[in-house]
Amino acid sequence: MIRLDPVEAEGGKGPSYARKTPGQSLLSRLRRVACVALLGGGLSVHVVEAYVLLTTPPTVWPDGTILMDLQLGGTLTTPLMDGSMSFNSVATNALATWNQTINTVKFTVYANSPKPRENGDGINQVFFDSTLYGQSFGYGLLAATTRWSMGTTRTEGDTVFNSTLRWDSYRGPRRSLAAGVTIYDFQRVALHEFGHTLGLGHPNQAGQNVVALMNSGIADLDRLLIDDTNGAFFLYGGAPAIVIPPQSQTVTAGASAGFSVSARGIAPLIYQWFFNGQPISTATGDRYSIARVQSIQAGTYTVWVSNAYGAALSAPATLAIGPGSAFGIIGVPFSHQIVATNNPTWYSAAGLPDGLKCGGASGVISGIPTRTGTFLVPVKTENLQGSATTTLAITIADGAITSATEAEGIMGVPFSYQIAADNRPHWFSASSLPNGLRCDGVSGVISGIPTRTGTFLVPVKTENLQGSATTTLAITITDGAITSATEAQGLIRLPFHYQIAADNNPTWYSASSLPDGLYCDGASGVISGIPTRTGTFPVPVEAENLHGSATATLAISIADGMISSGSQPTLTLSQTGDSLRLTWPVTSGDFVLEETQVPPNGWTNCPAQVVVQGNENVAVIATPVTTKFYRLRK
Repeated sequence: MIRLDPVEAEGGKGPSYARKTPGQSLLSRLRRVACVALLGGGLSVHVVEAYVLLTTPPTVWPDGTILMDLQLGGTLTTPLMDGSMSFNSVATNALATWNQTINTVKFTVYANSPKPRENGDGINQVFFDSTLYGQSFGYGLLAATTRWSMGTTRTEGDTVFNSTLRWDSYRGPRRSLAAGVTIYDFQRVALHEFGHTLGLGHPNQAGQNVVALMNSGIADLDRLLIDDTNGAFFLYGGAPAIVIPPQSQTVTAGASAGFSVSARGIAPLIYQWFFNGQPISTATGDRYSIARVQSIQAGTYTVWVSNAYGAALSAPATLAIGPGSAFGIIGVPFSHQIVATNNPTWYSAAGLPDGLKCGGASGVISGIPTRTGTFLVPVKTENLQGSATTTLAITIADGAITSATEAEGIMGVPFSYQIAADNRPHWFSASSLPNGLRCDGVSGVISGIPTRTGTFLVPVKTENLQGSATTTLAITITDGAITSATEAQGLIRLPFHYQIAADNNPTWYSASSLPDGLYCDGASGVISGIPTRTGTFPVPVEAENLHGSATATLAISIADGMISSGSQPTLTLSQTGDSLRLTWPVTSGDFVLEETQVPPNGWTNCPAQVVVQGNENVAVIATPVTTKFYRLRK
């Protein structure tokens, strides 16, 4: 079977080609071409989650709206077999079908076609043509989807349907005319191609037996099956998915090591690392680092990633220590496995550090070391025929503070810092703390509400029964700051709204020298009202807590609401949950929002309520059941 496969374009100008024999691939470099539905094909045994991604790691759209420019012709004089009056409406229904399986992105149809067809222009165009931007479809190709990206972010995907074929829209088995001409079902092919747009490939071409619409050959299947929806949900469902798992590694005893995981899903993502199946209390980020690898830390590491939609556990990664050396910390349990190739029946080690012993049957050197230093330990492994010997260098070190040596806080805002060390402390202490802070000796958490600004050098200490670890922590406490925008625009005699925001947990807000008609609500920090005078007004704003305040100057500009003759405002469409959000400048004067059904049957005023937010008009509309166009008109 000959098909088009995704390839990487490397240098050069324009397309280049490489043909392979039947049964292999026809590689196309029409920049990046994903590719497509073929004639023929059949069904086979279903394997759950056999879906294939176009790239590894996956190339995905950023969260939000995937805008699709449908250029498939206008209203037909005769309905299609399923009653549709245009191919645009069939494509719209196919997009809506995929939307039911995904959360982080949604397909949305452009209200108006923005520009002529062009490959690589950043617009996702869908149309009929006899070629794929000048490249022949070749025998058996029904449609193709191009793929453009920057890194792992998808930026464009055009879908071109082969116009030399006979198209209709129906359900069930494939159909033919009496003359033997096949009538291809546009609906199922569109579903397939829009799966490529999302980033799904052909599972059957990865050597898997699977019943899925995303298989490379068109069949009697006319709907998405679980494998298709599982693939889409993996990419955009919102539940966490491990993209790049932590990697196994071998290090020298006492050296540093680190694991990382790349995961995607709806934020916030929560991470928890495990060592040999047990949670690591301080490892709750997408990275876990060990400053000095102890022999006892060799083993298996995994990470659990979760959010409100679900959870995913990574594949295990192994941390191994190279032969010939071992590392431990005074007062901390130590364990090192002697390994030999002579199938030992007995192990021994001489000159061990104080507190350690060797298990003769197991070959495990263990215990709690009570003295620091580097010890050259002769080890011996025996079997019935002989023995093997070597020297193991065991280093026992003092403990060390492993948490960051700098921390920042804001006056009047709750502060928290966890002291961490590699000597398994049973007690923590910190002196010369900023006013309002204290250290909990059992947990090692420095917390409280700082009441004075400045940089404070804080000696911290962690203790176990045999020793201690110390360092100096620099804690910087600053005044709060206003974090909202320092400029705002409004129109005279129209409602105005601005939210003061600050990082100092304010209990009260204030604003002076406001334009006539505006006032500030002290409890919420909202400046609102209806301005009655034009101009630009410098407004001092303040956000206070019990210990201090944050200040800034806000420039409020009030205009008269008129726009110059012939100026055309920009209407922006975005997806917000289950709604569409339409925005355009408040300076658009007497432009009104209109809508029409697809196919168009006359423009009417949009009934959605229009509110002013900052310098924008905003209309929020429940996602319509049928496709609609929207426009601004004077």
